[in-house]
This record gives sequence, C-alpha cells and structure tokens, in this order.
Amino acid sequence: MYEDSWYSFVPELHPKKDEPTSQSVKSRRRESLLKQPNGSNQPSDLSDQILELFEETPQSKGPPKATLARRAKSYSDFYEVAVAYLARETEKEKFKYALSEQENKGSRVPLDCRYEEFEDDLLYKDQLELSERHLDSLLDNTASALDLLASLSESFKSVDSQTTAFQAQCEDFLAEQKRIRDLANDVGTNLQYYSYLEPLTRRLNAPGARRLVRSSDFLELLKNLNTCIEFMDQHHDFRDSTIYKTRYMTLLERALNLILTDISMSLREVSEEVSKQLRSKDQTETAEYVLLYGKYESVMDKLGSELDALLTTQNFAYGRKGDDKNRASYAYQYHNLYRQLLDSYLKSRQTVGTIVLKNLQKFVAGPPAPQTEFTLFSRRCVQYVFDTCHNELKLAEKFFHHGPLMLDYSVALLKEWNITVDYVEKLEQNRLAHVTTLYNQLAPYLSSTDLHRVCDMVNWLENTYMASNEDSNDGDSEGRRSAAHFLLNEHLWPLSDQLFIKAAKELEYFKPSSEDLKIESSSQQSNGEAESPTRREFDEKNGVGNDANSLSTPVVSNAYPTVKTAVELLILYNDSSYVRAKKGDVLYEIVHQTTESLQRAATMIKRNSNIMNAQIFLIKNLMLIENLFMTHEIPDSVRQSAELDFSPIWDTIRELQLRKQLFNPLAYITPLVRGHLLPAVVDHLLDARKELEKVLVQQITAFTKYWQSRLMSKDSRKISSAVDAERELGSLLERVFEDETTRAALWRMIRSNENREPGIKKSHSPALYCERNGNIRRGKIVEVTENERGRRWNILVSFDFSVLIDGSFLEIHEDSMFVIAITLMPNRTQQGELRPSAELEAGGLTRTLKDLFAGAAGGVAQVLLGQPFDIVKVRLQTTTQYPNALIAAQTIYKTEGALAFYKGTLTPLIGIGACVSVQFGAFHEARRRFEVHNTSKNPLLPGLSYTQYYASGAFAGIANSVISGPIEHVRIRLQTQPHGANRLYSGPLDCVRKLSAHEGVLKGLYRGETVTILREAQAYGVWFLAFEYMMNADAARNKVERKEIPSWRVAFYGGLAGEALWLGSYPFDVVKSKMQSDGFGANKRYQGMNDCFRQTFRTEGLRGFWKGIGPTLLRAMPVSAGTFAVVEMTMRAIS
Repeated sequence: MYEDSWYSFVPELHPKKDEPTSQSVKSRRRESLLKQPNGSNQPSDLSDQILELFEETPQSKGPPKATLARRAKSYSDFYEVAVAYLARETEKEKFKYALSEQENKGSRVPLDCRYEEFEDDLLYKDQLELSERHLDSLLDNTASALDLLASLSESFKSVDSQTTAFQAQCEDFLAEQKRIRDLANDVGTNLQYYSYLEPLTRRLNAPGARRLVRSSDFLELLKNLNTCIEFMDQHHDFRDSTIYKTRYMTLLERALNLILTDISMSLREVSEEVSKQLRSKDQTETAEYVLLYGKYESVMDKLGSELDALLTTQNFAYGRKGDDKNRASYAYQYHNLYRQLLDSYLKSRQTVGTIVLKNLQKFVAGPPAPQTEFTLFSRRCVQYVFDTCHNELKLAEKFFHHGPLMLDYSVALLKEWNITVDYVEKLEQNRLAHVTTLYNQLAPYLSSTDLHRVCDMVNWLENTYMASNEDSNDGDSEGRRSAAHFLLNEHLWPLSDQLFIKAAKELEYFKPSSEDLKIESSSQQSNGEAESPTRREFDEKNGVGNDANSLSTPVVSNAYPTVKTAVELLILYNDSSYVRAKKGDVLYEIVHQTTESLQRAATMIKRNSNIMNAQIFLIKNLMLIENLFMTHEIPDSVRQSAELDFSPIWDTIRELQLRKQLFNPLAYITPLVRGHLLPAVVDHLLDARKELEKVLVQQITAFTKYWQSRLMSKDSRKISSAVDAERELGSLLERVFEDETTRAALWRMIRSNENREPGIKKSHSPALYCERNGNIRRGKIVEVTENERGRRWNILVSFDFSVLIDGSFLEIHEDSMFVIAITLMPNRTQQGELRPSAELEAGGLTRTLKDLFAGAAGGVAQVLLGQPFDIVKVRLQTTTQYPNALIAAQTIYKTEGALAFYKGTLTPLIGIGACVSVQFGAFHEARRRFEVHNTSKNPLLPGLSYTQYYASGAFAGIANSVISGPIEHVRIRLQTQPHGANRLYSGPLDCVRKLSAHEGVLKGLYRGETVTILREAQAYGVWFLAFEYMMNADAARNKVERKEIPSWRVAFYGGLAGEALWLGSYPFDVVKSKMQSDGFGANKRYQGMNDCFRQTFRTEGLRGFWKGIGPTLLRAMPVSAGTFAVVEMTMRAIS
C-alpha cells in the first residue's frame, strides 16, 4: 500500500549471524512465515513439510530458540502470513486425521509429533502478538505519516507559489535577456549605418575619385548611401542622426558630381572633336552621320556598365509611376543630376542645329529652285530634317532608353516633393527645333503665295507620314511621324487656316462685272462669250480653277465667282486624308462672307434688272453651298463670341422684390459687394450656316408665293395669263437650273396648293427639322393634313433636291409653332407627331408691349444707377454754393447723410421707368414704320438711314416729354428744397398738389414743357442715332447679325451714346432745370424759356450752359450703358 520511502526500517531482533554451534547443527530451523518483500510468498508443498517432520533434529541442551522474522512491511505481507497459517491449519487437520487413524488402528503417536503440533501454535501466538504490536506501531506511524503529509502538502503549496513567482521572475529575466540581445543586434545593425561614413568619406575624397564611377560596385555604393540617408531620416530621434544625414547627403552630392563630371567631360570631348572636324572641311552625308551619331554612340561604351545601367534602367528613377516609396530625402539630388546631364547632352547636340541650318541654306541656294520647283525643294528639305529628327530620337534612346530621363513620373508624388520633371519634353523640343528651322526656311515661300501650295504640302505630309500604314514599322517611323505632326500642328495647319480666312475675307471686296451677274446656266452662255476680266482676275487671285475635281460639274463652273471660291475653299479645307479638328472660325468666315457677297450681288441685280432675277440668283447659288455641306459632310460653321449675361442682376432684383426691398437703396449694397449686380461673361455661338439657310428659305418662300399667285388664279378671264406664266416659269427654270431634279422640286413646291384637300391648313413658314447621318437638317413642308385623332399630323415633305428646302422652324396654323424630328428619305412622304413648343408673336401689339416692358426694365436700372449723380448735377445747376461736383457730393453727405443721394427716388423710379418704356416703345414703333416704308420701295434694303434713326429717336423723345416733363419738375423741386424743418414738400404727391395749386396744371406742373420737348427731341435723337450707328458699324465690321453682338459691347456702345446725348442737349437741360426750380409769384425770376436763356448768358456766359457737365458725363456712361444692356438682354430673353 505504501512506497518503500514512506516508512522506517525495523531492525531485526535476532543476531545477524548464527552462533557457531547453530551453524554446525545440520538440522534446519523453520523459516518465518513473514517473508521479505522480495522473498517468496508461496507456501511449501505438503510433502516437503511432512518430510521435514521426520527429519532428525540436532541435539541441544534446551528447547529450540525462537526465531523472529522481520516485520511485515505492509498489509499484503501480513495477509500472506494469514493465508499460510490457514494452509497449515488444513495440513494440521490432515495430520490430526492421520494420527486419529493411527490411534484407531491401535498405534501410538509419538510425543515429538504432538510437541511439534503445540510448538507451532505457540510460535504462531507469539507471532500474532508481535504482529499486533507491529500493527499498532504501524498505525501510529501511519497517523504521523499523514500529519507529515499534510505539513508536506502545505510546504508544497508554499513551494508552488514560490516556484510560480520564481518562474515569473525567470520569464522577466528571459524577456530582458531577449530585449538586451535584440538591442545588441540592433545596435550592431544600426552601427553599420554610422560606421559606413568614415570609409566612404575616405573613398569619395581620395585622389583620382573620378575613376570610382566606373568601378563595378559604384551603383552599390549609391544604393548604400540612399539606405543610410533613409535610415537617418526614419530615425531622427537617434543620437547625431541629423549630423550624419547631412554628411551622407554631402557624400551623395559628391558621388553624383563625379557622375556628372565624367559624363559631361566625355560628351564635351566628343563634341569638340566633332565640331573641329566639321569646321575643317565639308563632309559628305555619310561622314556627317558618323561624326554626329557614330561618335556619340561610342561614348556610352566608354562610360562603362555602371553608368550605362544608371542611365538606361529605372533603378534610380525615383518618383516614377508605380513607385510609391517615400524617397523625398534624396530624390531631389538625383533629379538635379538628371537635369544637368540632360543639359550637357543637349548642349553637345547644338552642333546638329548648326549643320541642319547650313544644309537647308545649301538646299535653298542649289537646285531645285524654291520659287519654280517648290514641291521638289520642300520635299527634299522635309525628308532631310525628318531623317535628322529620327536619328536624334534613336540617339536619345541609345543614351536614355528605359532610363530615368524617358520614364513617366507620378505628378502628384513629384509635386509633393517639389520636383519638376520635363526630361522628355526637353528632348522633344531639342529634336523638333529642327522642324522649326525647316519651317523658317520654307515660310517665305509659303506665307506670300497662293493657298494651293500650302494645301498641297499639307496633303503630302498627311499622306506620307500621318496616314496609318499597317506594313510600316512603327519604331522606325515614329520620329518622322512626330516631326510631321509638329510641323502640321504648330505651323502649317495654323498657316492654312490664316490663308483660308484671308481668302474668305477677299470675297468681301469682290467687284462683279455685268457678266458675273447673269443668271443663265453655262449651256445658255455657249455662244462664245469671253469670260469677264474681273472674274478671271478674281479666280487667279484666289487660286480658283486649279482643282479640277472641285469645279468639274457645270453647276459649279457656272456659279457666281465668290461661290466658286467658297466651294473650292470648303472642299480644300474639309477633304484630307488625316482627320483633324476643323476650326469653326474658318468655315464661318467662308460661309458668312459668301452669303454677304451674294446678298450684295442680288441687290445689284435687283437694281439693274428685277427682284425675280435677284431671288433666283440667290436660290441658285445658296443651294449650291448648302448641297456641298450635305455631300461632303462639312462640320458646322460656328464661331464663339463672348457676351455679358445679366441673369445675376435679374435674380438679385427678383430676390429684392420678394423681400420687398426693391426700393431700398441700402439693400443693394450687399449684392453689389458680392458681385451679384455685375453681369457674367458667357460664350455665344454664331452659326454662318443658319444665316445662309435663313436667307435661302426667305428667297424660296418669296419665289414660290409669287409664282403660286400667278399660276393658281381661279378667274376664268386670267386662264391665258396663267398659261403664259407657266410657260415663262418653265423657261426661267430651264435657263437657270441645269439639274432636272431641282427644277422638278421647285415645280412641285409651287404647285403644292393646287389640289389641296379640305381641312388642309397652311403653314406660315414652311420648314421643319429632320435628321440625317446624325446631323440635324431641315426640310420644306409641302402639305400638312390634320388627322382625326387630334394632335397626330401627316407631313408630306419633298426632299428631292436635298438641302434646298432647309429652313429654321416649322410654324403651323393658329399661331402655334411646332418642331418635328424625322428621318430624311429622298422622294418619300414622312409621318411624325407635331408638338406645340411656343406661341408665335401676336403681331404689332405684342411687339409693342415687349418694347414697353424692356424699356421699363431699362428705366429702373437707369434710375438706380444715376440718381446719386443726378442730385449732384441738379444742385450744381440750381445753386452757386458748390464750387465743383466733388465738394457738392461731400457737403450733401456730411449735412444730409447717405440717403440724401436718393432723395426723390420714388418719383423717378416709377416715372423714369415709364419714361424709358415710352422711349423705347416709341422708337421701335417709329423704326418699324420706316422699315415698312423702305421695304415698299426696296425689299432687299429695308434698313433705316441715319436720318431716319434720328427722327425715330426724336419722336421717342417728344412722346416721352409728356411724362418726363412733370416728373422731372417734381424731382427737381424735391432735390432743391431745404433740408430738415424748412423743407417745402413732404413728398411727391404733396409737391404735385402744391405745384398745381399755384398756376394750375399746365403752367404749374408743366412749367418748362417747351424746353423739355426741345431737350427730349434733341437728346434722344442723338442718343438712338449714336447707339444704332455703333451697333451697325460693329455688325458690318465683324460680319455678324445685330443680335450676335456681345452684351459687353452693347453696354459699351450704350455708354458712349449716353455721352453723346448730354453733349448734344445739355444747354436745354440747364435752362429746363433753372425754370423748373424757379419760384412762384414775386419770387419768379424767369418769364419764359427765352428769358432764361438770356439771363443765363448775361450773368454766367457760355459756361453757364455747361455748368455741372462733369458729374453729368460721369453719370451718363454707367447709366446709359446699363439702360441699353438691360433693354437688350430683356428683349432677347422675352423674344
């Protein structure tokens, strides 16, 4: 049950050694039944025991000695003793049975046997007692052992806690040991970044350090330097890291300077050698190539593999795309090296520029001659320069291919490092500088010559170098293609655009002869008539007729000379093998000038012949240009023009109106400071093709209406005249139009109303939008039939002669305007759905109402802008207490406050708005009357003369004087009354009541009306005359319509017109102000207008009539500019 180590040893009671007498006894003593643990615990066989009973015992003098076995060490040993005893009991029973058998047989049992029987019992008893004592002691020992175990358990717990604490201490010691070991390793690792400084310093500063750049470990040295700098930059808290970083940066600059010195000296040596040989004698083409390129290619071989790897690999291209590592510490030094290397390289290539210029000058001096054989000369020069550019590209790739100078860099990263990289751009500029030299040599023979020479050269360059060729090797042609693109994009395309515009502007100065104004076709002129000298001279000047393709058709050859020129210019400009962005300015100028020249020619035809010939002349020539747009897919001819957008001003005024602050001058301060009362500059597109189409549709409409009126008469008495008209029309169309399709289309348009079914409603302006090839086109409406389903309409459209029928908008019955989008199909009837998009103008009344509204808006702007200036002007005119306008303004501000500048604003704000409304309404009404009068005399020239403009303005002034007279009178009374308690009038209504009470309405309220009428007539006659003159002059000068003039110019011209208004009418205004500020009754100074003129001249001289002109002119510019700008913008918005 217990281990051997948990109980004490029990000493033996018998001697360890037997007595000598016992040893000699041959009989053996019975061994104890308590065996040793390692002894045998099996009982002996019975036979052995029996034999042992009869064994002779040694003789002794006394009883045998009792033997004590060793105590049992455990309960198991005692159990074995008990088992052995029971076995012996069994044997005893057997033995007793045997003895009893002997006794029964009559035999006697020996005494020895009986003694043995009791001896064993005694021995066993002794053993039991001994065992009992042993067990007692064992129990005591067990109890003490348990107590000992309990104390040991407590000791073990204490030991365990101590062991845990010791283990934690050991772990802390191990962690500290690891930290110290890692620290030692880091110190050892980091120490090398410090220890690397001294040997590197000695190596880079040693004599002959230049040879170091060609050593095999130089790039490794640079990488180590970068690593050391990065380490010091990342561990700025280390001791002396800043000092070491500075020293490493110095060493890096030293190493990079060694690179720069070695490469620059190598390039300079080669450059000097090449220059010397080139100056010594003229070299052949092959020798020049060897010197300019072969010598330089050998430089890279001499520099060594290390520098070659530096220039042609991206290992040191810091900041390139894909490399996001922060290298700001030393990236600037490397890029500074690359810039200096590139400068050295480009400086060494300056010799090439000199050689190129020298050879080009040789080409100019030698055959072929530039003037007579320009094509051969130019192509020889171009090929030579392009080959040079190609060779320069190959040499640059040899030096820097895939290296830092030819890679794409991250713009954001370099911007963060404050580094600018333009290596590729500089190499490109150096290479393309030869192309600029080429153009400078060709320019004298291009800019002063005809357009065809430039176009031929452009087409040759596009076909030879720019056109895509799948069989060509892109690597071999890249240098030449880029040079060609640079020559075209930077020089030849802009030059050709300038020449196109110049040729287009020449159309304006064409003076036609009588032959040019004939409308018959070429077949009708085949009687041998010679071409007019004017046309021939114009064709030669503009290069017309040189291109057989452009003028091959009879229709084009018989066109008006400006149209022939325009057709060829459009074809030359649009047709090219290389697709480039076409400029709308060029197309706009060509189409616009052609349209203008045709209109001028039509005016001459009408004057010399009749209006029908003028109309058909325009239709014939304009159709030709319009068809050209369709057949050649010429892009839109638009031009951008900047103008002012006044919507911010309107938004601000609308906001003030919603806040009910419209008449509060202080509410305008914040918007004015924030710029909300200033117009914005916006782009406006001018479309010359729309201008051409508008004229074409007008002429077609007038032409068809005229012949419809003659052909569709239902009067039986005029049947013969209709037949004659049909014959006359047929003859006219055959003489003018050679194209049968065009003649048939015009016939159908004229006869479209002959068989009109009931329910058909005519269109006011027969035109609609349609779509063809993705471009918006327009078509002529022939019939409009109403569908029973209501808003569904069937549109019968004739597209037989393509764009003859182009127009602007589709205007259908009942004053509604509709626009329809359909697919253009020749000779087909199209269907579509009409959608009302806007209302047409309801006639003269609507137009007049719009004029009045625009004028009212301009009047409000005029009052708000001019009121502060106006009160200073009135004070200067009516009193002598202010020596000048500045002192007057200062005095008013100091004595009366800022609001005094807006005294009497309410009356003119309402009144002047009405006045300006009446002014513009009356002016435009008079202008329209004059236009109707002029159109009745000359339909092609409905415009007004400047005398009529003055008369219209004077009429507007007279109409305005009815309102402005009393309004001005009340305003002047309020502005000149005393300030404070001595004021005479409490407000405008009180002033009107008191003025009317003195001398009645006519003499009181309308005092000075005669001079007011004179002032208004003169002022507004000059005002509108000056403005219209400047607007018309601008439109004629820039070849634009009036509505296309930018708003800022409108405002500027309006300001100048305001200056002219006051300079032309100021004396009348002075007399009017004096009369309207004069007293009543005994205080009245002037008896009338003439008396006021005399007294003013007598007392003040001529200067008296111009008193206050300074602030008036100062006020006139912004006020008048704002008025015209607001009126113009309002008219454009509501129209």
